[in-house]
Amino acid sequence: MKKFIAILIVSSCATIANAEITDYLIYEQLSPTLQGDGASVYYSNPVHDQIMYDQFRFDADTSILGFGFWGALNNDTEITVSIYEQDAATGLLGSRVHEERFSTNDLNAEVSGQAWDGFWITDEYRSIAEFSDGFTAQEGQTYWLSITGDSLFSWTFGANSGGNNTLYSNTAQDEYWDPTDIGLDATNLAFSIYGTPVPAPSTLIALAGLFGIGATRRRRGC
Repeated sequence: MKKFIAILIVSSCATIANAEITDYLIYEQLSPTLQGDGASVYYSNPVHDQIMYDQFRFDADTSILGFGFWGALNNDTEITVSIYEQDAATGLLGSRVHEERFSTNDLNAEVSGQAWDGFWITDEYRSIAEFSDGFTAQEGQTYWLSITGDSLFSWTFGANSGGNNTLYSNTAQDEYWDPTDIGLDATNLAFSIYGTPVPAPSTLIALAGLFGIGATRRRRGC
């Protein structure tokens, strides 16, 4: 049975590897530019001492393959995607559970419209960050997604779908999570999630039984 399960998992990974990540879209909060509406972007970078976050949660264990997002890349050479568990007591960020850095050259960025960043009109890009290391989101656990640039990256704000809060923090404050430097907003940020459901162990066992694997043991000779 163990051999069958291993083959099943490897086969599944091979199928994903041969497909486009966009084939595994499981959640999306679109940019307003896709409906022909105006969009605004909010800085999420160390230059402006501000980081933006948005929530997500699944009703079953889910293997996350990566994230898509809309925003202005400007002079950024690197984008960092981080995932934090939500702290049950505060409803804010808890421990960081996953993080990957991407060169902007590897994001397959395409201009999706124009957006207002508070100072000027800038090109908005649709980008995709495909994880190299797997991460499994646990059933019922709320997570906070952070996308941060190393220069002037700004994340599209005001996505017109979804119903989760947006969190921002002012990293210039001495106490990073002091209530005076945290804000919650009922609007959303524009991003998408790519992933696949994690098969339950009972499903794998049922499949093994269906194929008759594990019913007999192989004897090992001396």
